[in-house]
Amino acid sequence: MIEMNLLFAEMFVAGGLIFFHGLLTMAETSLTAIRKSELEKLSKRQEQGTKEIPEQSQPPVNLILTLQAGITLAALSVGVYAGSTFLDPFCSFLIQNGFPALAARGISALMLIISLGLFIIIFGKMIPKQIALHAPHVVARWVVRPVFFFARIFQPVFLILTKITDAIGQLLGMTPALSTQFLSHEDIKSFLQESAKHGAFDATEERMVQGVIAFSEARISSFMTPRPEIVWLDIDEPSEKNRKKIIDARHSHFPVVKGSLDNVVGVIHVKDILGRLLLGEPFDLTLYLEQALFLPENADASRSVDLFKNSATHFAFIVDEYGNIQGVVTLTDILRAIVGDFADTMDDKSTTILKRKDGTWVVDGLVTVQELRERLMLPKLRGEDSGNFHTVAGFMLSELGKIPRTTDAFEWDGVRFEVIDMDGHRVDKVLITLLEKGR
Repeated sequence: MIEMNLLFAEMFVAGGLIFFHGLLTMAETSLTAIRKSELEKLSKRQEQGTKEIPEQSQPPVNLILTLQAGITLAALSVGVYAGSTFLDPFCSFLIQNGFPALAARGISALMLIISLGLFIIIFGKMIPKQIALHAPHVVARWVVRPVFFFARIFQPVFLILTKITDAIGQLLGMTPALSTQFLSHEDIKSFLQESAKHGAFDATEERMVQGVIAFSEARISSFMTPRPEIVWLDIDEPSEKNRKKIIDARHSHFPVVKGSLDNVVGVIHVKDILGRLLLGEPFDLTLYLEQALFLPENADASRSVDLFKNSATHFAFIVDEYGNIQGVVTLTDILRAIVGDFADTMDDKSTTILKRKDGTWVVDGLVTVQELRERLMLPKLRGEDSGNFHTVAGFMLSELGKIPRTTDAFEWDGVRFEVIDMDGHRVDKVLITLLEKGR
């Protein structure tokens, strides 16, 4: 009877250590998961312990070190205590039932490791984390004060450990780790996807934030209308021809040139032309010109937005290193890159991506690689970062290494690209087949 009571007492102590391990895990998870907005709401209600929670997105390093050190010590304590308490009795039990001493020792150790591991993982890790993530502000309210208390007590120890760690890191050629953690774009994308699954973001919000991230990572030339698709007005041409271009193209802005696209004199807005004509004034392009904005083709998209904001135009020319115009970009193109395609009564681009009944895609050669990747959910195309091409036609030229002919094809990363139509020397239509299962 005494031995049975002693066994229950020892099991109770081991369970208490696992419970303590779970409390520390719950505290760490709650302090790192709690949102600043929730902290502010709690502070307004003046709930107990709330004011001790740090006013920042991540708690101080000393708090995390306190909790991580406590979790490590708790796990070691469970292992040491359980090993010294339960290993010998279980080993003796196996020997009494005919197991060799060496085998009994090994089996006892293995069973102890498995059982302790399961208990620590389930009751010391997984369940406490679920509780903390379900109500982080409630858990943090109760644990923050004792955690701060222990952090202050052990602060000299943590300083010594930090110095030792930094010294070892310097010997290995590493710089001391920053106390502030930053999320990469991939981390943010994963967070958005998980949040959308649980209803924190709707599909439109997720798509817009994903669009902003993709836009910030791209070059402005990824969103341009390429040179062959530009419709411009020429001040040397008859007025009737320019009028017809305006009516047929239905754009809101037009480049105005003198002789050719390489001699730009400005940009014109359709509403200015219409306003003058309604007042009975003659059709004269030189009266409505706005100053042109020129952007290098390798400029960052996010930086280009600032240049748009500082200029008086919503229309920009994309030029290469020699000053040759490669395309044009409008604020509508930027908005489309962020929120996706939408109906526009003024702009009517002919570039299309059409899905056929057999699952293949027919893509216009002038579709940008950015639009293609987003529509077909493809990884970055080979050579895309080089900036040598911006359209599907450019990608075909880069991969084939020659002016393609109809039926020329190649495979890349589980995708088959085939030229199905040429417009002179330009790739007009491409057939894309997704070969990998599950796409």
